[in-house]
Amino acid sequence: MGKTDPGAAKYSQQSMILVPREASGVKILRPLSLFGYRRTRPTAHGHRSGERARAASNALGEGRGFEIAQGRLVPAASTTACAWSALRRRCAQLMWQGAAWSGSLRQAVAERTVTQERIA
Repeated sequence: MGKTDPGAAKYSQQSMILVPREASGVKILRPLSLFGYRRTRPTAHGHRSGERARAASNALGEGRGFEIAQGRLVPAASTTACAWSALRRRCAQLMWQGAAWSGSLRQAVAERTVTQERIA
């Protein structure tokens, strides 16, 4: 995605151009992290350079890059929200399991109100 018409209306300045990953001139400069995790697969997010690379197509036409990006963000946000919700649920389960252990105490840690407040 890049700015192709700086003089156009605010949301019509960018275009999304498709370039095959195998095209000559395409280089992966560095992988980008996502939520703090390093992704190293060549298909993952990354900072790429395309010097003299040949474009396969101008997706949907010039000036519609912002429209394409917005259309891709909505499903990605939903998927990410579902993944984080599942992770949150698993973390809560692990906290309660750990709190159920009493060790040398007379009552389980989960029965103490301070523990319940902290987990909540």
